[in-house]
This record gives sequence, C-alpha cells and structure tokens, in this order.
Amino acid sequence: DIRAPLRPIPCFHSDRYEPYLIVNKKHAPNFNRDFQGYGKNKIEFVTHLRYLGFHFAVLPVGFIIHLPHPISKDKATWLHQSRGKHDS
Repeated sequence: DIRAPLRPIPCFHSDRYEPYLIVNKKHAPNFNRDFQGYGKNKIEFVTHLRYLGFHFAVLPVGFIIHLPHPISKDKATWLHQSRGKHDS
C-alpha cells in the first residue's frame, strides 16, 4: 500500500555504509568538493546529513536497481594503492 507509513532507521550500523538516498535538493548540503576521484564522497555526505540532524527512513513502496559498471580508473588506482588495507 503506497500510503503505508515510513519505517524509521535510527542509525546505520557502519560509518562506511553508502545507502541510496532521496533528499530534497533544497534542504541538502552540497557535496564536499575536496573529495575527488574514487571513494568516501558518499560516506562524507551521509555523515554530513546525520550531523545536520537528518532522519532516515525506508520508503514503504519503492525500489531501486543498481547496474554493475566497469571499475573506473580512479577506483583501480585506489585499489592498487590500498592493497590489503580496504575491502573493494
């Protein structure tokens, strides 16, 4: 039922979680331009939203599809430089 209530998420279980978000552009901060290339930009954005007091919820009716894509040049560089330090 599209009128079902939202299901609140009090907190994410990991600071490394990069959820898909729907945020009203009018109320959201800009992405930090210091993050270029691969990695951590979405983590920083979610952390920023949490710091600003945003609340998160699961939509009652909705879905998203993530299509795999080739590894970018930036991710390939990051993987090579951080071998053994991070999960890919």
